[in-house]
Amino acid sequence: MNVVLRARALPAVALLAAGALAACGSSNSMDMSVSSSAAPSSAPAESSAPQPSDQESSAPESSAAESESSASGSSASGSSAPQPMPPAEPSPADIMFAQMMIPHHEQAVVMSDYALENTSNPEVLALAEQIKAAQQPEIEQMTSWLEEWGVPVMSGMDAMGAHAGHGMSGMITDEQLDELAGATDADFDVLYLAYMIDHHEGAIDMAQSVVDSQDPRVAALAAAIIEAQRAEIVQMQRLIEE
Repeated sequence: MNVVLRARALPAVALLAAGALAACGSSNSMDMSVSSSAAPSSAPAESSAPQPSDQESSAPESSAAESESSASGSSASGSSAPQPMPPAEPSPADIMFAQMMIPHHEQAVVMSDYALENTSNPEVLALAEQIKAAQQPEIEQMTSWLEEWGVPVMSGMDAMGAHAGHGMSGMITDEQLDELAGATDADFDVLYLAYMIDHHEGAIDMAQSVVDSQDPRVAALAAAIIEAQRAEIVQMQRLIEE
């Protein structure tokens, strides 16, 4: 009897054990599934962040470059305003100014060449170099105008003869020029400064006659001569007083 009961009970126990095992397996699977789904994945998180494309990252630089280019273009266009054109024909006053100022400047250059040879005064030497550096290019500029206008370059005497009644104020005589050439050191300095002050004052008078010229080139040069030579007169007067 006991044997029969035990035989019958064994299948039932086996079934209960199998069911318990199945239940445990299912529970573990669910736990693993939940755990797996709850665990954050670092790879998708990194890849999900939007990355700027090359075009997007270069857009601000491109925009800045365009702004700078536009600004520089505007500046360039502003600085390239058209310059006023000279009149078709030069005025008699412009011609006389150039024909007479050229030999006037040439004499100042000769006087300054004497300074470079006859004195050791550093301030006088510097002044002579300054006068040469300013007036030689102006001689060349006025010579080019006369060539453009088809009128001749003249010597001092010829220019005064061609423009009767209009002398070249401030020009020194040949005798004074010889005296300057023969002087040295302090004696030379006194003569050079005194003669050059008169020479500059004459050039200023001549320039004032065309400072309102209709030719903007002539007017600009006249204004430059007046400004520069007034400043040099002040400098030379100071040197004489020292």
